[in-house]
Amino acid sequence: MTAGQPENPQAPVSHRRERVLRLSTILIPFVVFCYIWLPDFAAALTKWPIWIPAAVAAMLEMSGRRRRRRHGHGALLIWLIVVLALAEEPHSLLRAIRPPTPGHDLRVVTLNCATHSTISVKGARPGMPAAREVQKVGADIVLLQEAPPKVDIERLATDLYGKDAAVAIGLDTAIIAHGRLLSAGGGEDQDPFTASARVKLASGHTITVMSVHAAATPMGLMPWSPRIWREFAANRRVHRREMATVMRRLRGTPAIVAGDFNMPGYDPSLRRLRPRLYDSFRKAGRGWGDTIRTDIPVMRYDQIWLSPDLIARDVRAIRTHNTDHRMVVADIAIEPQQ
Repeated sequence: MTAGQPENPQAPVSHRRERVLRLSTILIPFVVFCYIWLPDFAAALTKWPIWIPAAVAAMLEMSGRRRRRRHGHGALLIWLIVVLALAEEPHSLLRAIRPPTPGHDLRVVTLNCATHSTISVKGARPGMPAAREVQKVGADIVLLQEAPPKVDIERLATDLYGKDAAVAIGLDTAIIAHGRLLSAGGGEDQDPFTASARVKLASGHTITVMSVHAAATPMGLMPWSPRIWREFAANRRVHRREMATVMRRLRGTPAIVAGDFNMPGYDPSLRRLRPRLYDSFRKAGRGWGDTIRTDIPVMRYDQIWLSPDLIARDVRAIRTHNTDHRMVVADIAIEPQQ
């Protein structure tokens, strides 16, 4: 700038906007890479659905595009395409437009019963108010995590199915089914994070059921902290070992594995469940499927996985009032035996 030439006060602002635009543009290939290949080092990022980092990047674009509108609009369009291609929420919302496929043989519900910190029910033991919310859906099989004490589970089972109740209880998980208990996991077959059972339902069908409560994810929302990224990578390795254990313990078909997996449905740890099981929500989920937290759910941690001989007709997440999690309800048809 020559002497006597007036200083442009907008120059620093313009430079900042340029840097913001460059940062947002660089984020596109990085985020797409992380959500397609799902490397362990990016687990702290990919625990969030892709539309969340896309929304952050879009806000960066909006704040920096005043001088380069064409560039800003182009980047926003790319983010929109990425979300439509990789996020599952648009697909389940579209499926909700049409009515569910009719005809099902059983209904399954899974619910984490952890009591909401702001809820206090006088005279109620931990988890019981939430567990009783399953009574309104008329399920044939109920899977609970962070379940109430044994005496409360047995009382709930009686209230649900009377004398025709089958109950299997793990460390903090439980299974209640309308039918007869043939066997339950125990000894070497029992893991701290599961409850398993083989039940003969009142309808006559025999099914293997497993309720899962995987290791909790690390706490923290500080993406600038290397410690957070390391903790999430280590947590994914734990989840991978847990899912390998589930498949090693799972015996017999048809089979249902459901519960609080503490990871999104696309997490690579869940690849251990395939090809013997499939994610019922990805096939037949309708509406907003995220389950935590119940008021504003942004992550689908609660899931129902089925063996191929169980056909998901309709899967949905239902808001609850006494827990941080939404319950997941699946209507299922049983493929006739050959």
